[in-house]
Amino acid sequence: MANSVIILDYEYWTAEGAHDRKRRGMYDLPPLLVQMGVIRLSLEEGLPELEALDEIVIPRDLAGNQVELDQFAEELFGFGNQEINDRGLE
Repeated sequence: MANSVIILDYEYWTAEGAHDRKRRGMYDLPPLLVQMGVIRLSLEEGLPELEALDEIVIPRDLAGNQVELDQFAEELFGFGNQEINDRGLE
């Protein structure tokens, strides 16, 4: 284990333009987790992949309701609401 490194990658979603509005728009939610990736690489030459995990997370608002991705988010992430419903984790 000491000869490997773990890299985490989290993907968050919020309404298009929310960052520019400093999240003050009427429908601007805080960033919601929608995807989590983890990879463990060996520190040997070429950094071979040892393990990987790619999970989709069901995005929920502050009341616990599932938030539907808009077209912008679907294009950004490469998956949409159907895939979230099929394989999304709480």
